[in-house]
Amino acid sequence: MSDLSLPDFLRARFEEEKVAAVATRDAGGEGAAGWVHDEENGALDFGLPNRTLYSTPIGTFAAELEHAARYDPDRILREVNAKLRIVEMCDATERAHRNSTAGDLARTVLDQLAAPYRSHPDYPGTAAR
Repeated sequence: MSDLSLPDFLRARFEEEKVAAVATRDAGGEGAAGWVHDEENGALDFGLPNRTLYSTPIGTFAAELEHAARYDPDRILREVNAKLRIVEMCDATERAHRNSTAGDLARTVLDQLAAPYRSHPDYPGTAAR
């Protein structure tokens, strides 16, 4: 368990996701478009000529390729930025309205945002309020 507050823990996890997304996006080079599942060719298209992450016989692993295409780095960056705004709003609300319905709701939202990271060694748990 860590000494981090739950909002600080979430900020750190989201920063890690931003760094990974930027590195992946930048590896595509200038002019890279968003990731697209190219069903016609059975590939995950990075938006660059002659560059695919994974190519399969048409129809094979279509669901997996569609899922992977949803992790386009630009989309991940938008998602992380939205989550960071939620953390900021909830952190401010919880501090301003402790022991109230609004503060409790803000804490519940933070707890739910942290749920995917419960196995992380720095997870502060419910004790870090």
